[in-house]
Amino acid sequence: MKTKESATDAVQSLAQWSENCEHPTPFALFLDLIGWSEETYGERLCSEQQPLIGYLEASKLAQALEAWSERPQEVETIVADIVEAA
Repeated sequence: MKTKESATDAVQSLAQWSENCEHPTPFALFLDLIGWSEETYGERLCSEQQPLIGYLEASKLAQALEAWSERPQEVETIVADIVEAA
């Protein structure tokens, strides 16, 4: 079971890594997969094109999804904070 700190680290790591990527980013795909983008913006962020995902991006995405599966409300709060700060 992930702790709140490890869940935060997983999501922040994906978000920070995604700053190096062109849109759509792995973080945008994460937001689509957890339903956050549709709930917040009314649409998916990766509806027309999927991000390029290499092994490192896939690993970070998997860790963030695992954190969300174990602590969904906390991860959604973390996501809101990250998006608000951007």
